[in-house]
Formats: sequence, C-alpha cells, structure tokens
Amino acid sequence: MSQVLPPQQLRGYGILETRQEGSHNYLTGINEKPEEKITSPRPVNISKYILGSVLRKYVLDVQPHPKFKESLITDAVTSASKTHKIVVHTISGNYLDTGTPANWLHANEVIASTTQ
Repeated sequence: MSQVLPPQQLRGYGILETRQEGSHNYLTGINEKPEEKITSPRPVNISKYILGSVLRKYVLDVQPHPKFKESLITDAVTSASKTHKIVVHTISGNYLDTGTPANWLHANEVIASTTQ
C-alpha cells in the first residue's frame, strides 16, 4: 500500500515506482530511501502488504540487503514484480507513521486527542 506525499516529506521513505494499466497501478520497483532530491509528490511505501502464496518463494529467497545488512520484504516484493503483477493501492485518509520516536509520539498524540 502507498500514500502520496509532497516532496518535503519524502525523506526516509521508499519511493514506489509504478505503471498504470487500466484502473490499477502496478509496482515496477522501489527506490529505498533515495538520497537524491525529488521535486514532485510521489507514492511512498507504508509497509502494509497483502501477500498471496505465490510470493512465498520470493520472501524465502531474500538475501540480506548490502546497505542495510538485513533481509527486506521490499526486496522480495520488487523481485516478484518482475514476473507478477503487484497491485499498489493508494490509501485515503490519514496514515500515522510510527517508524521513528518522534512519529510514534505524534501518532499517540493524534489518537489521544481524538478519544477525549
């Protein structure tokens, strides 16, 4: 799944590369936390997946990423996208990222303010 973010918020996210066919966007690649400056809104990976059994082989075949020194599910999904159509769904509404302490705190503040 993805969320479209403006350029100033893209740092630290994997940028999804897609192609449109009919009413669907299909994954063609993921630019994981790019360092180059991006000047237009882009869909970012929000780390939510619905994986069918056909992708199991790709998940099991993932080797540790040389830059991050860990196995990444994004490598499996990107690899599968070369031979399978992987649909990218863009969410609507608010997505609260909890990947950093500051974002986790912000998400808690948002939730707390809506439940009072």
